[in-house]
Amino acid sequence: MLASQFLLAGPGWAAQSDCSGLVPPAFEQPKGNGRGVEPEDLARVRDIGPPLNELPDRRLFTLSPDGSAVALPLRQADPASNSYCQGIMVVPLSGAAPRLIDQGGDLIRYETHQLDGSTQESGIIEAITPQWTPDGRWVMFLKRVHGRTQVWKAAIDGSGSAPLTDSPIDVDRFRLMPDGRSVIFTTRPALDEAKAAIEREGLTGHHFDDRFFPLAGSKPQLPEQIASTFHALDLERGSARPATAIERDALDAPSIKTPREPGAKAKQSRVPDAWVETTDATFVYPGTTVKYAGANGRTVRCASDSCSDAQAPAWTIAGGKRVLFLRREGWAKSLTGLYEWNPGEARPKRILQTKDYFADCEPSGHSLLCLRETSTRPRHLVRIDLRRGSMETLFDPNPEWRGLRVGKVERINVRNSFGLDSAADFVFPANYQPGRRYPAVVVQYVSRGFLRGGVGDEYPIQALANKGYAVLSVNRPPHLGILAGATTLIEVEQVNLKDWGNRKSFLSSIETPLRQLIDRGIIDDKRIGITGMSDGTTTIQFAALHSSLFSAAIMSHCCWERSQAYLDGPDLDELYRQIGYPSILQPAPEFWREISFAQNTDRIKMPILIQASDREYMGGLEAYTALKQAGRFVDLFVFPNEFHIKWQPAHRLAIYQRSLDWFNFWFKGDLPTDPRRRAEAEHWQDLREKCRKDDHCG
Repeated sequence: MLASQFLLAGPGWAAQSDCSGLVPPAFEQPKGNGRGVEPEDLARVRDIGPPLNELPDRRLFTLSPDGSAVALPLRQADPASNSYCQGIMVVPLSGAAPRLIDQGGDLIRYETHQLDGSTQESGIIEAITPQWTPDGRWVMFLKRVHGRTQVWKAAIDGSGSAPLTDSPIDVDRFRLMPDGRSVIFTTRPALDEAKAAIEREGLTGHHFDDRFFPLAGSKPQLPEQIASTFHALDLERGSARPATAIERDALDAPSIKTPREPGAKAKQSRVPDAWVETTDATFVYPGTTVKYAGANGRTVRCASDSCSDAQAPAWTIAGGKRVLFLRREGWAKSLTGLYEWNPGEARPKRILQTKDYFADCEPSGHSLLCLRETSTRPRHLVRIDLRRGSMETLFDPNPEWRGLRVGKVERINVRNSFGLDSAADFVFPANYQPGRRYPAVVVQYVSRGFLRGGVGDEYPIQALANKGYAVLSVNRPPHLGILAGATTLIEVEQVNLKDWGNRKSFLSSIETPLRQLIDRGIIDDKRIGITGMSDGTTTIQFAALHSSLFSAAIMSHCCWERSQAYLDGPDLDELYRQIGYPSILQPAPEFWREISFAQNTDRIKMPILIQASDREYMGGLEAYTALKQAGRFVDLFVFPNEFHIKWQPAHRLAIYQRSLDWFNFWFKGDLPTDPRRRAEAEHWQDLREKCRKDDHCG
């Protein structure tokens, strides 16, 4: 470990020339209406935390001990160098200029734990949570440099930063203890040992068993439970020792953004506390309520319906006498309400209700600080006045967006043919003219906050709107299995699969608003495209066989086919068969007639583009090969060193651009001017001519 004198070393970073744009510029109002959004604008958005808040239990900013400033991570993708510019910002709440106190480092990505019990790399960006020292002079955070992740410390005046730990093994987590004298952190030497064991096994051949997930590679996957080693670093002496049980518990404490279990108690006796508590054991979405414990130790439950579906955490304000909390409410829980509750009163008071999305919040005096997103504005820091409910922007990482011309967004409340509610956001073309019908693109399957690119962030919503497309960004309705009260994953999926009810429900929640927009004379029913990744690709498969609305599709990977029995590995194959999918020994034509591309090539009428990661593209080869051999229009691009969610900036920009080119080709007959992109479109021209000549286009 580094001795304490190194903590006051000079800057541990130097600004790179290509990262000069990380610090947001001053906003200048453009002349006229401003230009439209291009794919590059979306690819270079400055982000606070993971872009789609994929890790919702993590803190994305922290308030200084004296309440005068916040610290937050800032990141901007650079597609040209296929890298990221990253830093730690301190934002004074006084309105003074924000300061960049650290810059540089490699991207840290999150490890996922799969259904088969394995641990795998992912493209999800890890949330970096700054931690303040008690004196408010320093901020600590995780940073990865030259392939090693350590705890770093930066002076808030911007005078310097340096690594605090010097562990030969990556630091995974850390916590500065409340007294500021020690840092508790974890490493996983067992991870390297597990990797080494797999390599040793390979010398005599890997046994093909439940550890294999063939789509992810040709080796057994790492086990989910890899033990952590806990360390305590003495900040005065610069020496490390094994952490005590109390220190381990402090680091392992649940996130404040996680609801507490039923029957929870106040964290400290005689200290007012408020929390969100689960009320049932529903498999995925447990009900919640708000509780308060006063200094006298008596716990009070908020019995009002306005306290149901509260989001953790809840906070005490006004000297511990009142409680503040957020909840999802309104149609299909598509709105956010901010409430203040005086324990003992029957109903809380609603301070505001909004369509906006709050990624993280923390009280500060008579206000609530939040990272807010609107449908047309990326994440930014605001201060909400608790007395008036008004909002004031404190830090906007993307002031340029205020000068861009964006498509107007209309919220549509949807009730599908199953009677299930959901919400969709309809983005008008940027230069919309009433009375004209526009080509449309559907983006799935979570629509909230800044409308960026759907789940996986691959379909550039506002860039499509700028090119004259109407875009329907949809939320899927609740799963039928969850509504039926199923309590395990298998039970939920068994109900979902019965008579393909879940697929029918999801498709209906897309078709219903589309038909409304057709009836309103806004979109052209002959030019509707559909996009999707993850569960959204399954909806595309089902739609291709059961809907006549769609004329072109783009998938982020593909497909549910008979080959999944071996491509997903023995463990998942067993899970699928318990759910009700046929084994590879069963031809099951009636089953595959409802979902398979490969078994129904004659029914696939629309052109399909697949843009898949190298870890997932094999899952689509059965469908791709069958469609190609049947003379259908399908094209496939494979992105190296990628995952289910793709993370490389150059790849994301290429996917954005190709998605635009695909729909421009099919719906407008346009070809791009860029030589590489034009060559791709000319290839599509050749495929289309052959398809038409052979009468295979449908």
